[in-house]
Amino acid sequence: MTNPKIITLPETHLLGHSIQTTLTKNESKQLWTTFRQDLSKTAYSAAHTFYNVHQYKNLDFFKQYSPNTEFIKWACTKLNPDLACPDGFKSLQIETGLYAIFEHHGSVLDFNRTMTFILQEWLPNSEYVLDHRAHFEVLDHRYLGPMNPDSVEDVYIPIKLK
Repeated sequence: MTNPKIITLPETHLLGHSIQTTLTKNESKQLWTTFRQDLSKTAYSAAHTFYNVHQYKNLDFFKQYSPNTEFIKWACTKLNPDLACPDGFKSLQIETGLYAIFEHHGSVLDFNRTMTFILQEWLPNSEYVLDHRAHFEVLDHRYLGPMNPDSVEDVYIPIKLK
């Protein structure tokens, strides 16, 4: 893994579906299937960049990690300021802030390796700590599906200076 790109993300407005879940429940496929089916019936049917957003109650999620700890998971795309949020969708605002952006290469089965590097190697040795804002992945034209070993996605980690 290489060092991340550090950016200040501007306020970002998304629309999507969300569920309260755990890693043990693994409801991602159902969430994304429903979201994509519903999105295809809207003016957003041509969207090609998606956001896999995680909202944690607090940063203790990472300190006292358990695969049974609940969090809110979103399947989203960017909200067009010229269009209303379609019926049946919720809007989500990602607040502005500092983010470290890492590239994850590989399938979802390799994602734990990426997160272990970020949280256990890079972050403790950096000048940053986690900030309490949304974590997310951006899935664009490089994302070829969850099981594809050639998939690439950008992992956004909210940070602040120590």
